[in-house]
Amino acid sequence: MPKCVRCSGKKTEPCKVCDATGTVSKAETLRRLAILDLARDNESEGDLELDDDELVVLSEGDSNGCYVQMWKWLDYSGTPLDKEPS
Repeated sequence: MPKCVRCSGKKTEPCKVCDATGTVSKAETLRRLAILDLARDNESEGDLELDDDELVVLSEGDSNGCYVQMWKWLDYSGTPLDKEPS
């Protein structure tokens, strides 16, 4: 079975992904991949991007949805942080 991406079975308290066993069921793996596919539908190159599948953090609770860790690009142009001022 695949290793848990959250804890790798190293936690002493239960992990919501693998129950601290360090392995993830096939059903959980397929669910995770389906969530990542849905997130990719909302990805925007250069604006909102995902890392590789195994690095993405998902936070799923009892609500009808979940949080997906993604990268948001911030453009420094015209700000005090601008590295290439004109």
